[in-house]
Amino acid sequence: MKTTITTYYIGFILAMVGIFMLISAMVGFLYHDGSGSILLVTGFLIIGIGLFPMIFIPRKQRLTIREAIFIVAGSWLVINFAGAIPFYLYGTPFTITNAIFESFSGFTTTGATILEKIEIIPKGLLFWRSMTHWIGGIGIIVFALSILPTMGHVSRSLFRQEYTGLASPPSFPRAKDIARVVVLVYVGLTALESLLLMVAGVSIFESVTTAFGTIATGGFSPRDNSIAAYNSISVEMIVLVFMVISGINFAFLYSLLFKRRAKLFGGETIRFYLVLLLVSTLITVASIKGFNYLRWGEAFRYGIFQVVSVGTSTGFATADSSVWRPSAQLILVFLALICATAGSTSGGIKVDRIVLFAKLVNIRIKQVIHPNIVTAVRIENQMIQLEFADKAMFFIVFYLFIVITATLMITLTGVKVIEAFTGSVACMGNVGPGLGKVGSMGNYNSVPDTAKYILSAVMLIGRLEIFGLLLPLTPEFWRK
Repeated sequence: MKTTITTYYIGFILAMVGIFMLISAMVGFLYHDGSGSILLVTGFLIIGIGLFPMIFIPRKQRLTIREAIFIVAGSWLVINFAGAIPFYLYGTPFTITNAIFESFSGFTTTGATILEKIEIIPKGLLFWRSMTHWIGGIGIIVFALSILPTMGHVSRSLFRQEYTGLASPPSFPRAKDIARVVVLVYVGLTALESLLLMVAGVSIFESVTTAFGTIATGGFSPRDNSIAAYNSISVEMIVLVFMVISGINFAFLYSLLFKRRAKLFGGETIRFYLVLLLVSTLITVASIKGFNYLRWGEAFRYGIFQVVSVGTSTGFATADSSVWRPSAQLILVFLALICATAGSTSGGIKVDRIVLFAKLVNIRIKQVIHPNIVTAVRIENQMIQLEFADKAMFFIVFYLFIVITATLMITLTGVKVIEAFTGSVACMGNVGPGLGKVGSMGNYNSVPDTAKYILSAVMLIGRLEIFGLLLPLTPEFWRK
């Protein structure tokens, strides 16, 4: 593996992040809040560092699979630390640990925050905070646009990793089609939600930053009390609908909206995702009615929003779920583990793997009763090879192992078990809020610094779906 080539592409990605930071600087200057100069200087510094290796290193047209994996993992690490610089330069409450935590939480679209008072932070810095969500949510596609097309046959195999090998070919875009997916789906949804929120009475600044957090399924809000601050059913419904949409496979949305090759309820993973949200909502509403809310309308209003928010790994809040009945809380923890579909901006295990797991269990049961039966695993009418099925099952086991390990490590720092466990689940699934002090109306500021670094690592592992980050750490990766 040639480190010069990997440096070239990592520098390119870093320079792109610097450009987005300059956009945030413009917002800071627009509001005259003092953050513009911090973001401007940092942005130019990051662009300079990113462009420097590109001056001396020639661009390579083809990359090896190892170089590509290292570029993706290295880029994520670099941009997360670079994104923390403006926070740290701003000062209190951003210590170096808090700045790194906030940046990792932003880029990984987790939405866990250390901020207790969000609204006192300058607008430019809040815009950058939300911008990290938008960059992180679009991350896999940005990398595809800037890296994958240069790798020939490698591009398709790497991009398929985001779809866990389960997406059917008709709905799967070629590498050269990804630009249209970005422009027509991701950017289009962001603009549409921003417009609708403005119509609902939300300011331009808060409409855009809220849309960033929704479409990226991130959850950073410019308000202290998240979406609850607006106390508006129309705002909640707009955000709710776009959270559900953002949890759906982007290639599927592209085919549905622009190619007319997909039916909304035609895919079994999409049906499972929507039914899961519906059933979870009904159970949650029935659980909190009479215990937390006297009226069915109130229970449904707050129950469905929290279920969808957690089930799509967004993390916005309209109520404090930490005071809900344990049965409702367990539903939220369950959803935080699974989240939405592969190929979306959502985190978690993904419903695609759960569907595959259920099919494999069904096959094993049949084989016990009929040992000689020959069966095949099919997803969306496509036969799934055993290697993909085994990889998905290994991913689920490894995913839960990381959650348990992180929980144990965090409890050793003095954090209570319920907060350590739900915090680990929320950060691994890029959901954000857990329960207790780290709940939907709480924050992670009281968590010890050591635990914050653990959770930051967990966020990145979850965002890169484990293997993307861990492979470069194995000795086998570096062997010829």
